[in-house]
Amino acid sequence: MEHPGWRVGASNRSSAHGTHNFVSPGDTVTTLPSTPVNPRPTAPLPPFLNKWTLANPQVAGCANHGHLAIIYDNPDEQLDFIVPYLRLGLERGEKSVYIYDDNDADTVIDAMERHGIDVAAASSTGALSILTKSHAYLKNGDFDPDWMIDFLGHAVEDAKREGFPAVRASGEMTWALGPTGESHGGLVEYECKLNAFFSGYDMGGICQYNRRRFRPQTLMHVIHTHPRLVFRGEVFENPFYIPAEVMQGRGEDMGESVRRLLESMAEKNRLRRELMAETEALSRTRKLAVAGRMAAIIAHEINNPLEAVTNFCYLLQQQDLTPRARMYVDAMSEELVRVCQTARRTLDAFRFGESDGKANLERMD
Repeated sequence: MEHPGWRVGASNRSSAHGTHNFVSPGDTVTTLPSTPVNPRPTAPLPPFLNKWTLANPQVAGCANHGHLAIIYDNPDEQLDFIVPYLRLGLERGEKSVYIYDDNDADTVIDAMERHGIDVAAASSTGALSILTKSHAYLKNGDFDPDWMIDFLGHAVEDAKREGFPAVRASGEMTWALGPTGESHGGLVEYECKLNAFFSGYDMGGICQYNRRRFRPQTLMHVIHTHPRLVFRGEVFENPFYIPAEVMQGRGEDMGESVRRLLESMAEKNRLRRELMAETEALSRTRKLAVAGRMAAIIAHEINNPLEAVTNFCYLLQQQDLTPRARMYVDAMSEELVRVCQTARRTLDAFRFGESDGKANLERMD
């Protein structure tokens, strides 16, 4: 089967770019919530990459075999996620492929160079390819889901022969829009088949959907066919994902698919109830911890005055008292001793449980 070598589609831009400071102090850079995952690999950077210029930890979770969709509102939101995603593949020695349509090649190349990728150098090694829709989705003339899946399989095999351990790709899906705004009839079938394809090949990908250009009905299908979604710079596990066998189920297979879907919903509901119960138990534990701290504070505050009163009571006991007065003083002394012991036990119980954030109520008995 004929397929391209996935070389850069806009190499004429390379001569216009020398050495760059890719992120200048005046540039606007999207920063994402922090995460313990480190997006930087331990291996040295390839020579066509400059130092890391945009920390985007969310990208680190988009690994090989993953099938995601990004639904974006503007090019900044789109490229500030996709370019670091492809750059991370380059850092890991993978082959990265960008298929453009909604943007032009200059916009994509500028974004890549702004994020520290020497596009001409990366392309010359075969590590980076920037393609048009005519070199990928529509290379066969019209879009055919099975042909495209076969095309991707050959592309992975070619990349491995060239020494790349995996391929990561991202395509702007506006090529699928017809003149009236309707999406191609094979789009949903293709997205369903991609889930099975990515799980069996050393490849991962992000499908890019412009929310301002695709109809809501199409975007709903996009949501149903992608296990994970990217929206406003964050990666989400998709609770509305529907397995391909259900989306494409027919005839007698549909009954089994519906059964699995219903059982999956029931299991998710069970897990949600367990999570709610655990959250409630954790909330009660925290409230008890707060109550323990408050009790310890109160016990500490009253302990010193109690000791003073106890000392005064002792001095009274040393005086020459009438039998009735001595009876009252002795009773008062006994009760003061009990109060002091309670205050000390409260303090001791809190100090004992302080290491795990809980007061040890058993020590107060």
